[in-house]
Amino acid sequence: MIHAEVDIIREAYNNGYLDEVARTSAIPGKNEFNLVTNIINRYLNEKDIIYDLGSGNGRFTDYYLKKGHMVGCLDLSENLMNYSLNHYDISAKALLFYKNCCVSNIDWIPSESADLCLAMGPFYHISDIEKRKKTISHLNRILKKEGLLIVQFLNIVPQTSSKIFKHYRIRKYDSHSDHANSHTYFGGYLVPQFRCNTEFAVQEFKHLFDVEEIRQLNHSDQNMKELSYNKTGGEISYNDQYLIVLRKKS
Repeated sequence: MIHAEVDIIREAYNNGYLDEVARTSAIPGKNEFNLVTNIINRYLNEKDIIYDLGSGNGRFTDYYLKKGHMVGCLDLSENLMNYSLNHYDISAKALLFYKNCCVSNIDWIPSESADLCLAMGPFYHISDIEKRKKTISHLNRILKKEGLLIVQFLNIVPQTSSKIFKHYRIRKYDSHSDHANSHTYFGGYLVPQFRCNTEFAVQEFKHLFDVEEIRQLNHSDQNMKELSYNKTGGEISYNDQYLIVLRKKS
C-alpha cells in the first residue's frame, strides 16, 4: 500500500494523466494557458533559459521550445512526461534535461543556470513546511541573478460554500486562518493539497524573492477574467488558483 505523499501524487497522476490532459485541453484550460503565457512573455528576453518544473503534459515546454528558448523539464508523472514527448513530438535530446523527479529534489541542477523557472503545479501539493523551504531554497539557487520564478498556488476555500467543495471534489479540509491542507479524489487516490492565501505565500518567499505581481485565476469563468473575492447577490466569485511572479533578490 502507498502511504508517502509524493508516491500518492505520482501514482494519481500516472493513473489520471488522460484526465489531466483533458482538463488542460478544454476551453478553460486553454484560456488559462493563454493568460499565463501572456503574463510570462512580458518578462522574458529572447533566448532566456527556462526550467519547467512540474511540466505536466508539456504544454509550456513545447510552447517555449517553439519560441526558441532552451528548456529543461521535470515532472513526477512518467505518463504525463511520455505523453508530452509523443503528443508534441518533442525530442528528449532537444531538452536541457528531461527527468522524472520531485521539485524538492533538484540538487543535481546547476546553480545560477536558469533565467526563468516555472512551478505551475508543485506548490499545490507540498504540504510540509520544511519541504517547501527546501524547494524555495533550490529554486533560488538555480536561478541566475535577478532571475524570475513563476508559481501557482491553490487558494483557501470559503467554508460557507458547499458548491465550491463539491465542484473541486475537496475532502478532509483542515483549515487555518491563512492556509489549509485538503484532499481531492483524483486518479483513484485521495491526493493531498496545500492551500493558502496570497499573504501567506508571499511571506514564504520574501527572504529570497521580491514580488513583481499577483494574478487571480478563475477556472469557472471561460473568459478567464481577473476576479477577486466579492459578494454579489450573496454569491461568492471564487478563484481556486492564483499566480505569483517573483524576482530573485540581487
